[in-house]
Amino acid sequence: MSKRHHISLHTSEHTGVFHSPTEKLASIGMQVRHRLTSHGFAVNITNEPLAWFDRVIACGLEGVQAASAQSTTETKPAASERERNLSVTEEMGVLVQMFGERYEKEIYSLEKHGPHEIVDEVKKLELMAESLGDWPKEPLVD
Repeated sequence: MSKRHHISLHTSEHTGVFHSPTEKLASIGMQVRHRLTSHGFAVNITNEPLAWFDRVIACGLEGVQAASAQSTTETKPAASERERNLSVTEEMGVLVQMFGERYEKEIYSLEKHGPHEIVDEVKKLELMAESLGDWPKEPLVD
């Protein structure tokens, strides 16, 4: 992503991807619960989630705020309109491809291999989330 959007990155002693000492673009996490491990990463693509992160001390890092690929690109005079208006769906496809290349694994859609129990469960969750409507664009309380 940094190469794709020419985002400068900052080396930090903290876990994650930083644009500067005080701006964090991405996080990685792990949880162990009932002897099961889950792990993942999150990348802020658009500015939309930033209002939410402004309300918390993310990762316990005082003075560090969330940034996004869009927010770091907006400040560049040479940024194209496309770079200023990033699409989460489009960026997700690129990120999945990069992830597969990095780990030398083929990443494919669950639907590609026909019906499967996990596909059914994911679809149920997607339908439930869809039925709840759009997420608020920013926190509703001050």
